[in-house]
Amino acid sequence: MIRSLLMLVLLAGCALPDPGRDFDEPEPDPTPTPAADDDDSVADAPSWWGVWEQDPGEVLLEEALGENPGCVQPLSDCADDYFAFIELAAEHARPISGELLEELIDTLVGAGFPLDGQDLDGGELAAVLGDELNLGFLLDGLNAQPLVARTVRWTEHPDWMEEELVFIDPLVGRFHALLLHPRIVDSGPVIAVHGHATEPVDMIDLYGGAELARAGTPVLALSLRVNYADELEDEVQRSLLLAGFSLAQLRIYEVMLAARYLRARGDFSAERLGLLAHSGGASTMSLAVRVASGFAAYVYDNVSDYDDIRPGRLLLDTALPDVNPYRGVINDFSTLPLPSLAREYGFPEDPADTVDFLRARL
Repeated sequence: MIRSLLMLVLLAGCALPDPGRDFDEPEPDPTPTPAADDDDSVADAPSWWGVWEQDPGEVLLEEALGENPGCVQPLSDCADDYFAFIELAAEHARPISGELLEELIDTLVGAGFPLDGQDLDGGELAAVLGDELNLGFLLDGLNAQPLVARTVRWTEHPDWMEEELVFIDPLVGRFHALLLHPRIVDSGPVIAVHGHATEPVDMIDLYGGAELARAGTPVLALSLRVNYADELEDEVQRSLLLAGFSLAQLRIYEVMLAARYLRARGDFSAERLGLLAHSGGASTMSLAVRVASGFAAYVYDNVSDYDDIRPGRLLLDTALPDVNPYRGVINDFSTLPLPSLAREYGFPEDPADTVDFLRARL
């Protein structure tokens, strides 16, 4: 069954699925819907290019139940959009040589770079990190690009409805999320970001997402691509670093796109957003809360020195030579511009403190 919703202009209200919709109706035909032909007028256009029939600054909400959502976990084949980003954002590239990159990696593998930025205040640190991560053009243009949010599946649970979403962005392509709709909503939403070799459902089942939804908090669990700490992640990170970009930079952008989407929905208030992050997701989100505004509370279970390199010189998304000098001040959470709560790695079995901390601030 294919149903379309209304096109939504940011800051305007949106039409929502009928709350009386019968979710017990027969499942749609799971046969994948063939993708539309690429626009022949665009050379080597990504397969999702043809969706851009909307104006800049608009969020298009669609429902295409039963559609093949494209690249899903395991994420071994989800790198194409990131390689395409290097060309799409070429005017913002800051290329370095392969020789210099190897020298920078040598330093990270060793003692790291000398500490810097200890005297920076919050605003100064945000500016420095934004520049080192080359985030300016992405965050400055966040609301100027069209964004598609496509619902491909609804699943009913006793305490919430689960909506599977595919986001489609002109720069980073397709990425997935699960959005939990509590039966009764009584707080702002939380964005949950998983770690390496895990999935969005882990943030729901293991790290407090289910308890938040059961208590009345919407939870959007984002799916990270190229996230298995393997040769592919190394290849993508190296390619991006050589061009002056990084996976951490793009993950922050994707989280901010998700925040933009939540604010555009209209069925719950998203003016105050919480952020819940595990493991490698926390390493990256500890940068996001420094450089991006809009979050009201942050819970994390991991910190990083931004020198994350596996044996064999495999680079992870947070192997960041330009950020490593600021590791000391980044990990001083007393200087964060929002309340934060540190949890033991893997989160306690009882998530009550996490739930209470977030809900009290949303």
